[in-house]
Amino acid sequence: MAPTPKRTSTADRLGPEDWTKAALAAIADKGTANVSVERLARELGATKGSFYWHFKDRPALIDAALQRWERDFTDRIIERLSGIADPRERFRKLLESSFEDHPGVLIDANLLAAEAPADRVAGNAYNIGGGEPCDLLDILAHLERIIGPAKPPHHTEPRAGDVRHTFADLTAARRDLGYDPKTSVADGLERTVEWFTRT
Repeated sequence: MAPTPKRTSTADRLGPEDWTKAALAAIADKGTANVSVERLARELGATKGSFYWHFKDRPALIDAALQRWERDFTDRIIERLSGIADPRERFRKLLESSFEDHPGVLIDANLLAAEAPADRVAGNAYNIGGGEPCDLLDILAHLERIIGPAKPPHHTEPRAGDVRHTFADLTAARRDLGYDPKTSVADGLERTVEWFTRT
């Protein structure tokens, strides 16, 4: 009689990438304090033994997760966009990646929150963003300064329900977390255009 093949469960097939992906989501959600080996194991349907097969301890997992963040959400985005020939399509995909794929701002803020005194920040909600108002005309003006004049914008009547002015007030985040945006809209656009001219 032929031997019965051993069944391999999903948990047995988990690799380090599965653990770092789960840890990265936890960090983006509530900071490094949210990285619990036991909870991640339950979410992944795995055992703690599976975790220790791949990582020495919890700090090693956090380090690996942050390395994955840097790799996935910087190098891979650039690599992915370099294969798009049409500049307009490439720019559209870059914006999509900025808003959908990149939890970097949340991770930066959560890491700061994890290091802040609990009695000062626990239970508080903070705005995270650029900290300055910026509308479409501002973006157009920035781009014209970088790449030259464009066609005059075509203005229409505001649509019902449009929010005319909104931006994130960073007063509390700056005071309690020491959070400060690293890149302005103007600098970000300049770097974006510079990247496009190189690819």
